[in-house]
Amino acid sequence: MEENSLITQRLNKVFNKGSKKISLSKNEEITLLEFLYGNDTYFSEALTDDDFGLIKQSILDDTGFFSNMRGELSIFSDYKKEVKALEIEVKHRDDKILELETGRSNLVDTLQESRNKVESLKHDLDDSYDESTDQDKVISNLKDENDRLMKELVKLKLEKGETLTIFENKWLIDNIK
Repeated sequence: MEENSLITQRLNKVFNKGSKKISLSKNEEITLLEFLYGNDTYFSEALTDDDFGLIKQSILDDTGFFSNMRGELSIFSDYKKEVKALEIEVKHRDDKILELETGRSNLVDTLQESRNKVESLKHDLDDSYDESTDQDKVISNLKDENDRLMKELVKLKLEKGETLTIFENKWLIDNIK
């Protein structure tokens, strides 16, 4: 507060104003800004010649300070670059999220396909087991029928006095109970 009062007093002296509130004409305001811009101040460090020209023109045209500049001051260019970089980063992250969501969706689809294949294989295995059980029964029935027929054949040959083949002899020895 005290510093503001000192600045106000100094400005009053520069512009020969006696009241606490300073009212400056356009030319006085431009003179003050030229003083700030022409000396070793933050104002002079922050602005370029083009920036200062835009500010002066805004005062002369009696337009809002930034209304006709639309962010054209170079002090805003770093912010513009940062905003642009952030927009690019957001776009990149949005793309990455979309890519991950698509990848996840594809993985879910692949997982479901795999589950369906497993279920199909289980079903096929169950069917195969049933068929295998049926085949075992068929084979058992065929063996029983073969044994019955071999028994009849050997019995018939022996009754007629015919000689048994090596195979028939082996069968007879294996099946004597």
